[in-house]
Amino acid sequence: MARFAELAALCRTLAGTPGQLEKRRLAAEYLAGLPLDDVPNAVAFPIGRPFPASDPRALHVSGLPAAPAPASEPSLTLADVATTFAEVADAAGAGSRRGRAERLTALVAQASEPERQALAGYQGTSILRRGLRLPRSGAGSVVV
Repeated sequence: MARFAELAALCRTLAGTPGQLEKRRLAAEYLAGLPLDDVPNAVAFPIGRPFPASDPRALHVSGLPAAPAPASEPSLTLADVATTFAEVADAAGAGSRRGRAERLTALVAQASEPERQALAGYQGTSILRRGLRLPRSGAGSVVV
C-alpha cells in the first residue's frame, strides 16, 4: 500500500519545481514505484482531482471539518483516502451532509499535519493544483 504522506511530499516538491520536464520526471519516478492498484489515484490527486478523470463523482464539501490534534506520524494510505473520498461522494439523502462530515473527520483525525495540508486542497472537486500538466494524446485522453 502506498502511503499518502509520500504523495503529499511529492505534491510539495512539484509545487516548488519550476520546469515541466523535471515535474514529469519526478511524477514518473514516484508512479513507477507504486502498486498498480494505487496508480489511478496517485495520478488524480496531484492534478487536483479526488477521483480519476473517468470518474464523474465530486466530493460536495466546503472544507475539512475540525479535528483533534494531528497524528504524530503519517499513517494514511492512498487507499484510505480514496475509500473515504468515495464514501463522501456517494453519500446521499437525509443525513448525508452529516455523514460526509463524519467520514472526513475520521480521515482527518488519522492524518499527520503534512497529510492534512494535502487533504485541505480537496475542498471542492478540482483545486489541489501543483503545476503538473500532463500531455494530451487526442480525444482528451491523458498520457501518463
